[in-house]
Amino acid sequence: MTVEETLSACLLAATDLAGIKVRAELAQPADSTPYIVHTQVSGTRINSLLGDSGLANPHFQIDVYADTKAKTTALKKAIRVAVLASQPLGAVLVSEGSGYESLTKLYRYRQDFSFWFQD
Repeated sequence: MTVEETLSACLLAATDLAGIKVRAELAQPADSTPYIVHTQVSGTRINSLLGDSGLANPHFQIDVYADTKAKTTALKKAIRVAVLASQPLGAVLVSEGSGYESLTKLYRYRQDFSFWFQD
């Protein structure tokens, strides 16, 4: 599986996130809140003189959107716990923050993770 597929599977398998849509890159217009969107924002690959080692260090931003700040706060913890517990992802939380999207009238909580993933 790719790192994107592994991340989606990790989030979909989390009991505390049951029933919540998980999307890569962007939400669909018909998605109801809450929903989660993950995007690779950067990353590197580990290389040597022998070539590509297969080890990748992608950085992902995971956003949760909801109608209330309380809901994003509750879901952000469930996301963090699920991602950090995933052995295949080898995750480290790098930064996090919250905001309000005035156009959609949704609250958002962002978490940035660095993964160590055998690709």
